[in-house]
Amino acid sequence: MKPKNTYDLLQQLRLRPAMYINPPTLPNLQNFLAGYHTALFMHDIPDDFLNNFTDFVADKLGFYESTAGFWHMILAYITGFAPKTIVWEEFLAYPISEQEHQAAMALYYTILDEFKYKK
Repeated sequence: MKPKNTYDLLQQLRLRPAMYINPPTLPNLQNFLAGYHTALFMHDIPDDFLNNFTDFVADKLGFYESTAGFWHMILAYITGFAPKTIVWEEFLAYPISEQEHQAAMALYYTILDEFKYKK
């Protein structure tokens, strides 16, 4: 089934993530979305569904700002880094396990659904 918008595409990806990104991690999802949105832009296809999503994640998880990106904030939260006192260099050096990546993907979709219904 052809997705109508970014949210529909993300729901398809949710069901079979390895069909779109491998391994299914938030950094890979971010790269996929960057390419997808570049293609939309190049073909003049409007889709602003994810506008303000990163700010929403920052507010939801307690980060002061959203410049790290949704994928870093969710992974940092899952791995136990405190949003108010995080040192990003320490987080970026932290080895993230497969289980933490899976938990981060699950949290991403929980937040995405909440974001969709608050819009």
